[in-house]
Amino acid sequence: MSASGLSTTGELRVEWTWDTYANAASFHFGRTRSEQVRTFEVCDRDGNTVVLLDFSESGEIVSMELLDAENQIPSSCRE
Repeated sequence: MSASGLSTTGELRVEWTWDTYANAASFHFGRTRSEQVRTFEVCDRDGNTVVLLDFSESGEIVSMELLDAENQIPSSCRE
């Protein structure tokens, strides 16, 4: 819900891949390969990196990589 009290829904085009060998899932939100990104790590309470977030120079999220994806992606999406 937004600050104004209104909510919106819509479609989000996402390409994603899951590397079962590396147990990592990558989600791409339309970034071009030549665009510079800044990567931020998200860690769990034990200090392990669990998510990598890539942002464009303008601050938009362009990709996300889930590490240990088997434990983070709902089972209904993995089948």
